[in-house]
Amino acid sequence: MEKVEVSVNKEGGIMKTMTQNNRRNYFSLLVIAFCSSSSVYSQELNYDHPDKKKFTSTVIFQNGEEKMMNGYGEVIYGEEYFSRPLAERVDLGYTYVVSSRGVNYPEKSNEENTGVRFNITFKDVILGNGTGFDDPTYGSQRRDALSAAFRYFSDIINNSGQADVQIDPSFFQNISPGSTPPLATSVAPSNASRGFNDCLAFRHLNSGTDPSNSLPDGILSFNFGNNINYNYDYSGAPTNSQYDFYTVAIHEIMHMLGFTSYCNADGTSQAANNVFTAFDEFLLNPSYSPLLVTSGSGSGLTVAVPQASYLTSNDLWFDNLNGVSTPVYAPSTFSAASIDHFDNLRSTDKFVMNYSLSKGEYYRYLHQDEANALVRLGYDINISMATAVEDLPQSNSDARIYPNPATSGEGVKINLQGVNKPEILVVVYDMLGRVSYSKVVMNKGSGPLTAIDPHNNLAPGMYIVIGSSKDELFNQKLVIE
Repeated sequence: MEKVEVSVNKEGGIMKTMTQNNRRNYFSLLVIAFCSSSSVYSQELNYDHPDKKKFTSTVIFQNGEEKMMNGYGEVIYGEEYFSRPLAERVDLGYTYVVSSRGVNYPEKSNEENTGVRFNITFKDVILGNGTGFDDPTYGSQRRDALSAAFRYFSDIINNSGQADVQIDPSFFQNISPGSTPPLATSVAPSNASRGFNDCLAFRHLNSGTDPSNSLPDGILSFNFGNNINYNYDYSGAPTNSQYDFYTVAIHEIMHMLGFTSYCNADGTSQAANNVFTAFDEFLLNPSYSPLLVTSGSGSGLTVAVPQASYLTSNDLWFDNLNGVSTPVYAPSTFSAASIDHFDNLRSTDKFVMNYSLSKGEYYRYLHQDEANALVRLGYDINISMATAVEDLPQSNSDARIYPNPATSGEGVKINLQGVNKPEILVVVYDMLGRVSYSKVVMNKGSGPLTAIDPHNNLAPGMYIVIGSSKDELFNQKLVIE
């Protein structure tokens, strides 16, 4: 087990120093990147739909028309509303524009770049079907939680483009004896070129140029079966009887961003001969050599079919940054979850990109290996922001700050329940580890106190608030809108 040291520099910034093993980055964490819990009441559900081929998607030209086709050769048609002006779709309530500044934030021509943007269009709302994201009781909570997950990626991706995301009509499959339905589906369309292909979402987010005006850059759909009890509070923990919707959303967005494989059980492609994803390029076999090897170029390029036993060896890896090899899910029986997930069972760490989720389990940030995987796929990622909680000591008190999210110029209070010391030092860090605000709060035991004065405006964005007093400590993420 390797040592991790956490320190605070003289400017108050957070620094982390660690050694790494070239086979696997095992952490002996003094800090946490996410929260998870389990109980005897937990029931695991797979994140993704079992028919992987149905959601393997490539863009082709057929009869002079651009079309999206799944692994069965079925055409996935584009929607006419993508040709409508974005402002019109937003006004109609069909589309949410999510950036690091918030949802439907009015951009200004003289404003600095706000990072990537996701234009999320809800077909439930377009259809007015009264279910899923259009449900009169839960629809707004679901849309808000999904938007919050997209905002997380807007915060951590430094590219300056956008992506058009289609949220297909929700589906409804209940848990029953012997039946564990999927929590969601995801589609990450790419070109059908030979070799390793970037997905449309990456191309649009990276270049700012829409690779297909008539087709979405990614498609998601979620299961709202009656007895799948979700937690929609993305700032709070699920109970032991709930699945965490924000976690499911983070997982599916990662797939949509290109964290996906086209590998069949025999090593051929689920899309078309010699056609694979950018993710597939970094798969390693049990000997830590590339699993898929190309030869030739252009129309003559071929991808050698690997030894079939590798795909069920329980010994595949992802060639991550800095000599780290992350375990890839490759169980002895090939399944729809094989190859394009990381494997919690083969690691001392836990990944949101594991193939399944239990009740009460939740993730608010990516693991460093998952953030690095996005870098491998070509994204410009703010690693410290993506894994912000990894760099913070674990709370040992129940103190909480509110409102959260807050607006710029609004006073933020702290509930000091469980904190007994008379003075609390409150320090607010931005996602680069810089101190944005600090204050000593006098704990008089008279109820919630103001932790952040309203006249000390914090710019819109995400922050980490740390409170400390001798042996008592708390930390919490704060969002300013």
